[in-house]
Amino acid sequence: MHSLNFESAQAVKQCFKQLPIEVFGSTETGGIAYRRQYQQQQTWQPFERVNVNTDPHDGALMLQSVYLDNPDTWVKCDDKIELLENGQFRLLHRLDRIVKIEEKRLSLAQLEHLLQTHPFVSDAAVTVLEQPRTMLGAAVCLNELGRQTLKDEGKLAINTALKNHLLSQFERITLPKRWRYPKTLPLNSQGKRTSADIAALFIHD
Repeated sequence: MHSLNFESAQAVKQCFKQLPIEVFGSTETGGIAYRRQYQQQQTWQPFERVNVNTDPHDGALMLQSVYLDNPDTWVKCDDKIELLENGQFRLLHRLDRIVKIEEKRLSLAQLEHLLQTHPFVSDAAVTVLEQPRTMLGAAVCLNELGRQTLKDEGKLAINTALKNHLLSQFERITLPKRWRYPKTLPLNSQGKRTSADIAALFIHD
Protein backbone atom coordinates (compact mmCIF):
# COMPACT_ATOMS: atom_id res chain seq x y z
CA MET A 1 0.00 0.00 0.00
CA HIS A 2 2.78 2.46 -0.82
CA SER A 3 1.68 5.91 -2.01
CA LEU A 4 3.63 8.40 -4.11
CA ASN A 5 5.39 11.16 -2.23
CA PHE A 6 4.52 14.74 -3.21
CA GLU A 7 7.76 15.28 -5.13
CA SER A 8 7.21 12.18 -7.31
CA ALA A 9 3.63 13.22 -8.10
CA GLN A 10 4.84 16.66 -9.21
CA ALA A 11 7.55 15.04 -11.37
CA VAL A 12 4.87 12.97 -13.16
CA LYS A 13 2.91 16.19 -13.73
CA GLN A 14 5.95 17.82 -15.35
CA CYS A 15 6.32 14.85 -17.74
CA PHE A 16 2.67 14.29 -18.64
CA LYS A 17 1.15 17.75 -17.94
CA GLN A 18 -1.30 16.34 -15.41
CA LEU A 19 -1.20 14.92 -11.91
CA PRO A 20 -1.50 11.14 -11.60
CA ILE A 21 -4.62 9.69 -10.01
CA GLU A 22 -3.34 7.54 -7.16
CA VAL A 23 -5.37 4.58 -5.89
CA PHE A 24 -4.95 3.35 -2.33
CA GLY A 25 -5.74 -0.30 -1.69
CA SER A 26 -4.36 -3.82 -1.83
CA THR A 27 -5.03 -7.23 -3.37
CA GLU A 28 -6.94 -8.21 -0.21
CA THR A 29 -9.06 -5.06 0.16
CA GLY A 30 -9.49 -3.92 -3.44
CA GLY A 31 -9.53 -0.17 -4.04
CA ILE A 32 -10.19 1.91 -0.93
CA ALA A 33 -9.66 5.53 -1.94
CA TYR A 34 -8.08 7.81 -4.54
CA ARG A 35 -6.42 11.23 -4.75
CA ARG A 36 -4.51 13.73 -6.87
CA GLN A 37 -1.71 15.54 -5.01
CA TYR A 38 -2.51 19.21 -5.54
CA GLN A 39 -0.78 19.98 -2.23
CA GLN A 40 1.38 18.44 0.48
CA GLN A 41 -0.48 16.02 2.81
CA GLN A 42 -3.26 15.65 0.21
CA THR A 43 -6.25 13.77 1.61
CA TRP A 44 -7.73 10.55 0.21
CA GLN A 45 -11.32 10.28 -1.02
CA PRO A 46 -12.95 6.87 -0.40
CA PHE A 47 -14.59 5.23 -3.41
CA GLU A 48 -18.37 4.93 -3.58
CA ARG A 49 -19.73 1.97 -1.55
CA VAL A 50 -16.58 2.02 0.59
CA ASN A 51 -16.98 3.15 4.21
CA VAL A 52 -13.98 4.25 6.26
CA ASN A 53 -13.65 4.73 10.01
CA THR A 54 -10.93 4.60 12.67
CA ASP A 55 -10.32 2.15 15.49
CA PRO A 56 -10.80 4.17 18.74
CA HIS A 57 -7.82 2.44 20.38
CA ASP A 58 -4.98 2.87 17.88
CA GLY A 59 -6.38 4.96 15.01
CA ALA A 60 -6.21 2.03 12.56
CA LEU A 61 -8.19 2.26 9.33
CA MET A 62 -11.50 0.36 9.65
CA LEU A 63 -12.97 -0.66 6.32
CA GLN A 64 -16.41 -1.70 5.13
CA SER A 65 -16.38 -2.31 1.39
CA VAL A 66 -18.32 -3.82 -1.47
CA TYR A 67 -14.98 -5.32 -2.63
CA LEU A 68 -14.57 -7.48 0.49
CA ASP A 69 -15.87 -11.05 0.80
CA ASN A 70 -18.32 -9.88 3.48
CA PRO A 71 -19.36 -6.34 2.46
CA ASP A 72 -21.28 -5.73 5.70
CA THR A 73 -18.36 -6.60 8.00
CA TRP A 74 -15.86 -4.02 9.27
CA VAL A 75 -12.24 -5.04 8.66
CA LYS A 76 -9.25 -3.58 10.50
CA CYS A 77 -6.23 -2.62 8.34
CA ASP A 78 -2.57 -2.08 9.27
CA ASP A 79 -2.57 1.63 8.39
CA LYS A 80 -3.13 4.47 10.82
CA ILE A 81 -5.26 7.31 9.44
CA GLU A 82 -6.60 10.72 10.44
CA LEU A 83 -10.31 10.85 9.54
CA LEU A 84 -11.67 14.25 8.54
CA GLU A 85 -15.22 15.58 8.93
CA ASN A 86 -15.88 15.44 5.17
CA GLY A 87 -15.26 11.67 5.13
CA GLN A 88 -11.83 12.00 3.53
CA PHE A 89 -8.72 10.89 5.41
CA ARG A 90 -4.97 11.39 5.71
CA LEU A 91 -2.75 8.33 5.63
CA LEU A 92 -0.31 8.52 8.56
CA HIS A 93 1.79 5.34 8.75
CA ARG A 94 1.59 1.59 9.07
CA LEU A 95 0.98 0.15 12.52
CA ASP A 96 3.10 -2.95 12.02
CA ARG A 97 6.92 -3.19 12.07
CA ILE A 98 7.19 -2.51 15.80
CA VAL A 99 10.73 -3.07 17.11
CA LYS A 100 12.49 -2.75 20.47
CA ILE A 101 15.54 -0.48 20.70
CA GLU A 102 17.23 0.15 24.06
CA GLU A 103 14.22 -1.53 25.75
CA LYS A 104 11.82 0.93 24.09
CA ARG A 105 9.21 -0.08 21.53
CA LEU A 106 8.82 2.02 18.40
CA SER A 107 7.29 1.82 14.95
CA LEU A 108 9.77 1.77 12.06
CA ALA A 109 6.95 2.86 9.76
CA GLN A 110 6.21 5.91 11.92
CA LEU A 111 9.90 6.82 12.03
CA GLU A 112 10.20 6.49 8.23
CA HIS A 113 7.08 8.58 7.71
CA LEU A 114 8.45 11.36 9.93
CA LEU A 115 11.78 11.32 8.07
CA GLN A 116 9.94 11.62 4.76
CA THR A 117 8.29 14.86 5.94
CA HIS A 118 11.66 16.64 6.33
CA PRO A 119 12.35 19.34 3.66
CA PHE A 120 15.63 17.58 2.66
CA VAL A 121 14.09 14.14 2.08
CA SER A 122 12.37 12.47 -0.88
CA ASP A 123 12.30 8.91 0.52
CA ALA A 124 13.59 7.00 3.54
CA ALA A 125 13.83 3.46 4.90
CA VAL A 126 14.83 2.38 8.40
CA THR A 127 16.01 -1.08 9.41
CA VAL A 128 17.38 -2.82 12.49
CA LEU A 129 21.12 -3.59 12.34
CA GLU A 130 22.44 -6.35 14.61
CA GLN A 131 26.21 -5.63 14.37
CA PRO A 132 28.18 -4.58 16.35
CA ARG A 133 25.05 -4.25 18.54
CA THR A 134 21.35 -3.72 17.94
CA MET A 135 20.70 -0.26 16.51
CA LEU A 136 18.76 1.45 13.76
CA GLY A 137 20.18 2.33 10.36
CA ALA A 138 18.48 4.95 8.19
CA ALA A 139 18.85 5.01 4.38
CA VAL A 140 17.70 8.40 3.14
CA CYS A 141 17.26 9.66 -0.43
CA LEU A 142 17.81 13.40 -0.46
CA ASN A 143 15.93 15.79 -2.72
CA GLU A 144 17.61 18.70 -4.50
CA LEU A 145 17.69 20.91 -1.40
CA GLY A 146 19.06 18.04 0.69
CA ARG A 147 21.76 17.17 -1.85
CA GLN A 148 22.86 20.80 -2.06
CA THR A 149 23.03 21.05 1.75
CA LEU A 150 25.03 17.81 1.88
CA LYS A 151 27.46 19.26 -0.65
CA ASP A 152 27.74 22.62 1.14
CA GLU A 153 27.67 21.58 4.81
CA GLY A 154 28.58 17.88 4.87
CA LYS A 155 27.04 14.67 6.15
CA LEU A 156 27.23 15.60 9.84
CA ALA A 157 25.01 18.65 9.27
CA ILE A 158 22.41 16.51 7.48
CA ASN A 159 22.57 13.82 10.20
CA THR A 160 22.03 16.47 12.89
CA ALA A 161 19.12 18.11 11.05
CA LEU A 162 17.33 14.78 10.57
CA LYS A 163 17.95 13.68 14.18
CA ASN A 164 16.57 16.97 15.49
CA HIS A 165 13.50 16.46 13.29
CA LEU A 166 12.96 12.95 14.72
CA LEU A 167 13.26 14.22 18.31
CA SER A 168 9.77 15.74 17.93
CA GLN A 169 8.31 12.21 18.27
CA PHE A 170 11.13 9.86 19.35
CA GLU A 171 13.55 9.69 22.27
CA ARG A 172 17.20 10.36 21.47
CA ILE A 173 18.29 6.92 22.67
CA THR A 174 16.13 5.25 19.97
CA LEU A 175 17.26 7.36 16.99
CA PRO A 176 19.20 5.79 14.08
CA LYS A 177 22.93 5.55 14.84
CA ARG A 178 24.01 4.94 11.25
CA TRP A 179 23.03 6.89 8.17
CA ARG A 180 23.34 6.29 4.43
CA TYR A 181 22.41 8.62 1.58
CA PRO A 182 21.91 6.48 -1.55
CA LYS A 183 20.52 8.02 -4.76
CA THR A 184 17.68 5.47 -4.73
CA LEU A 185 16.48 2.80 -2.33
CA PRO A 186 16.97 -0.82 -3.48
CA LEU A 187 13.98 -2.90 -4.61
CA ASN A 188 13.90 -6.64 -5.21
CA SER A 189 12.76 -8.34 -8.43
CA GLN A 190 9.11 -7.99 -7.36
CA GLY A 191 9.59 -4.25 -6.90
CA LYS A 192 9.34 -4.55 -3.11
CA ARG A 193 11.66 -3.03 -0.52
CA THR A 194 13.10 -5.63 1.86
CA SER A 195 14.86 -5.05 5.17
CA ALA A 196 17.73 -7.28 4.00
CA ASP A 197 18.38 -5.06 0.97
CA ILE A 198 18.32 -1.94 3.15
CA ALA A 199 20.63 -3.58 5.73
CA ALA A 200 23.08 -4.45 2.93
CA LEU A 201 23.68 -0.71 2.41
CA PHE A 202 25.41 -0.65 5.82
CA ILE A 203 27.83 -3.54 5.28
CA HIS A 204 30.67 -1.38 3.96
CA ASP A 205 31.75 1.64 5.97
